[in-house]
Amino acid sequence: MRLFPPLSFDAALRKIEYKAYVDRDLRRLDRQAATRIIDKVEQELTAADLRPIPLSGSFEGLYKFRVGDYRVIYSLSEGSILVIRVAHRREVYR
Repeated sequence: MRLFPPLSFDAALRKIEYKAYVDRDLRRLDRQAATRIIDKVEQELTAADLRPIPLSGSFEGLYKFRVGDYRVIYSLSEGSILVIRVAHRREVYR
């Protein structure tokens, strides 16, 4: 596994935003899994030592975050994180 450097901007300034489609993704999951994913996203993506894992190919410019068998696809900008997709690992890249 490759290690990536931590982000350079302050964790306290990061705001997490969700695309409308993420709500539909989370409704398809059982309540326990959806709650666990949201808790992990809020906790880990705002951490000061976040090391984003970049995607390649048609997903270039996006990053992934792993929560069990689920993947969270997100993008980064200066002060915010935009969560684009949440799905099981076998479905998220389709």
